[in-house]
Amino acid sequence: SGDHLHTRLSLSLYEALTGFRRQIKLLDGQAIWLGAEPNSAVTTPGMLRRLRGFGMPRFQAAGKGDLFVRFSVRFPEKPISGESAKLLKQVLRGSAGTASPSTREGERVFRLHVVEEQGASNDEREV
Repeated sequence: SGDHLHTRLSLSLYEALTGFRRQIKLLDGQAIWLGAEPNSAVTTPGMLRRLRGFGMPRFQAAGKGDLFVRFSVRFPEKPISGESAKLLKQVLRGSAGTASPSTREGERVFRLHVVEEQGASNDEREV
């Protein structure tokens, strides 16, 4: 859109939670490193980040547009169980949604079935 560029990056769940560094190649062939350091904001699925001044040169004006990066996050394909699940529960204790609420005696829990593997709309799927 205009002098801005848009790209997508896929991160592992580990990278999304702990920070990442990733090298990308710009349209002019230049390779640059993008990153989010540990202790910065967690990168969530669908998050949009901006790198100012790394878009297309502006027409009849100084400078360049911005580079926008939309993130997807890869989750494990198999559920985590046993000791790994216990450790993860300890590490994530206190974060939003760590534990599911308990049901009262006699309440039924209905299981949901996977309809679509990726939650993004067709417009947001990785190419």
